[in-house]
Amino acid sequence: MRLTKIKFSGYKRLLDTGCNVDADLISFVGPNEAGKTTVLEALAWLTEGGTLGPRKVNRTVETTLRGPIVTAVFALEASDLEALSEVDTNVAPRTLSFSRTPEGVEQISFDPPLSRTTELTQSVLKSVSDPELSHRIEDKATATALAHVIELASSEREWKQKSEGAVQKLIEWLELPISATGNGDEAADEVEKSAPESDLAAARLLKDWQTQMSQPEPNVTAADALSGRIPAFVLFSEADRKLGFEYDLRRRSVNQGGRSQYVPYDDVENPDGGLVNLLSLANTSIRQFYELVHAGVPERVSAHARKTNKALNEAISPHWRQRPLEIRVEASDTKLRIVVDEGEDTARFTDRSDGLRIFVALLSFLAQHTTDPPPILLIDEADIHLHYNAQADLINFLLELPSRTIYTTHSPGCLPLDLGTGIRVIEPSQKDPTSKLRNNFWDGNQPGFMPLLFAMGAGAAAFSSLRAAVFTEGPSDMMLLPTLLREATQERNLGYQIVPGLASIHPGSLGNTDYAAVRVAYLVDGDEGGCDHQKHLLKAGVPENRILRLPEGMATEDLIDPDVYLEAVNGVLADSQRTEQVTMEQIKDDLDAGVTIARAVEIALGGPDSAPGKGAVAGRLLRRDGSLPLANMAREYLAAHHATFIELLGVKQKP
Repeated sequence: MRLTKIKFSGYKRLLDTGCNVDADLISFVGPNEAGKTTVLEALAWLTEGGTLGPRKVNRTVETTLRGPIVTAVFALEASDLEALSEVDTNVAPRTLSFSRTPEGVEQISFDPPLSRTTELTQSVLKSVSDPELSHRIEDKATATALAHVIELASSEREWKQKSEGAVQKLIEWLELPISATGNGDEAADEVEKSAPESDLAAARLLKDWQTQMSQPEPNVTAADALSGRIPAFVLFSEADRKLGFEYDLRRRSVNQGGRSQYVPYDDVENPDGGLVNLLSLANTSIRQFYELVHAGVPERVSAHARKTNKALNEAISPHWRQRPLEIRVEASDTKLRIVVDEGEDTARFTDRSDGLRIFVALLSFLAQHTTDPPPILLIDEADIHLHYNAQADLINFLLELPSRTIYTTHSPGCLPLDLGTGIRVIEPSQKDPTSKLRNNFWDGNQPGFMPLLFAMGAGAAAFSSLRAAVFTEGPSDMMLLPTLLREATQERNLGYQIVPGLASIHPGSLGNTDYAAVRVAYLVDGDEGGCDHQKHLLKAGVPENRILRLPEGMATEDLIDPDVYLEAVNGVLADSQRTEQVTMEQIKDDLDAGVTIARAVEIALGGPDSAPGKGAVAGRLLRRDGSLPLANMAREYLAAHHATFIELLGVKQKP
């Protein structure tokens, strides 16, 4: 299953808000005190459980708070549905919602909700609805039971205790032998005959129905089947980051109850979280080193250190490919030290780069949470203590993880490369102590990164030393192009960001747009509007070789398989309760005339005001299952443009 949405209903500042989280890397940004950390705390609590204390409940609703307070919605995949094959239902759920109430109670629900198979219920209804049966029932109690069973089978609802009693009453009546007098003589003895086969068949159906309805509801059975497949949210805390160079293995004398005894120093009693995680990679601990040291057998200490170092480097080296190095522990009779060997050089762990140190701490943490499915990693203030290059290294490392990552940051240098799908904004209310989550950061008035700077609470921060960027026309380009480029090139990490804004900036201001990134290229549509943007850029002094165009008559949306694009358009229309549907026949003539598919859809629906917004359609496209199919020749166009961007922007790609 794949996480797609998160919802909050009263956890601290988060009241009746939520957002999509359907990308591999999601960064929450916003001003200080907006609630970025709260999002991660709430998700960690969703996994960890426990009663929600009063300090964690939004004070505007603490007396009325009921029901789920944090919910994660997961899209179910084929393997999940296969795990439900034994569940008594014909419904194929699309999503699973995992929630927790303020009391700490877990709740799992499905959409659409699951219901039992109805074939047996329909057979029962047909059997007991025979008028001849009701005509033969003479006692009132059985007649009432029959009426209840008919109503129950007709409604297909779950049973209550009264229902069980009515079904059992009817079964007993159907199985009663029939009394009759012999030879029609009223004075003769009564003779018992077996119940008619039709009655016995009806009784057997009712017993089968009893067995079916006595089983837990399908929603409960399905929840049990899938609960172990729900990914855990694990928070990489400040304590987990803490990993030093030197730790004290000495012991000290303390007086307890008038007696003197030796105890470890605090480094052993309360070790750094990062150290605990690191040594756990080798299935050891600082306590074990302490005990070996004070056992007085130095060769055992040395042997344990060698074993530990071998395990550490088997765990770490495959993931650190920048250059060959080894993380090693050294144990003396007084100290445990963490050092880094690189070639002939040895350095203290704390003297190495911030990027390496955070990498080792993070890898050690993840090793403690190796589960199937992989957990969803939560990192608060991912940029803390990291310079810009280390931030970029961290983002690239997170992209390579099998787990998905949700993190917060204050730094523009720590944003995901895919801005369109990877950024969520936390916006504090000016009226009350609440915050709202937003799926996008852009608006129509500011180009490039400016809306993002404001969303992050950064006034005039500059991006000039941070990222390579491709400047495009609008938000839908920013949303779709990274996915389309990755699909065309099979590259997971493009090495540059797609930035919107050319369509909204005044031509006279184009000369100032290079604030958007240290290295900038431009991509415009192949329509008349793109031609105008190209002219304005050239007039503003942008070198011609830095301006790329899509093929003649094409915009970003035309790079997508047209049937898939129309499917998304019609999905957005249906979501808006509109009955119109756009067909290929309606737009074919416009497409043949060189009109972009987005414009052709507008024409088919009566104009721009009647058509779904490009952003809404782009969002729907990105949420579809599987890859995004490309139009004919789109793969070649995109791959060629990507190669040009790499060269223009000086992006270094991993071999």
